[in-house]
Amino acid sequence: MINLIVLGNSDGSALADAIYQILRPSFQVAYIREGGKVSGCAESPDFLLLECDRIHTGNGAHSIILCKSRFAIPFDRCAVSEDGAVGVLQTENRNAAEMMSRWGIPAVSCGMSVTDTVTLSSIDADSATVCLQRNIPTLDGGSIEPFEIPLRLSRPLDRYALMCTVSLLLISGNASKLDGLSW
Repeated sequence: MINLIVLGNSDGSALADAIYQILRPSFQVAYIREGGKVSGCAESPDFLLLECDRIHTGNGAHSIILCKSRFAIPFDRCAVSEDGAVGVLQTENRNAAEMMSRWGIPAVSCGMSVTDTVTLSSIDADSATVCLQRNIPTLDGGSIEPFEIPLRLSRPLDRYALMCTVSLLLISGNASKLDGLSW
């Protein structure tokens, strides 16, 4: 099981909800929402999607930490320094980038600039091409080299949620499942 920690202020669940909707048809996903509400609980989930406003030492290992776009957690409320965790964040999110750096967690940036690790080469109503512009770490200690990922979209998706979901699938070792998902 891979922990997906959607971290940030309690300003809505759009990112976590979008990730859940994309993963749910192809994976077993247990989703624990802010406030403790549980959805889609499975006996042996592939992913545990946990939405929270902070994490404590000990629950970051072997996890992908996805930072909400509106992320402003004071550093003194968080304490993680874990091997095996990888962060995913928007480039503009300097608070999250600073936090990942402080915790020693490698971070994958998502956005529309040439400096981002994961970006969109193109997007229209029924397709998108996601571009991995530099190597990223995987949870098993490997890395994935740059390449482009063409996707067919069945509905409009938030660009950041799309890039986050692609990132988490790559980091978790599920790159082969990108084609089969209902985006």
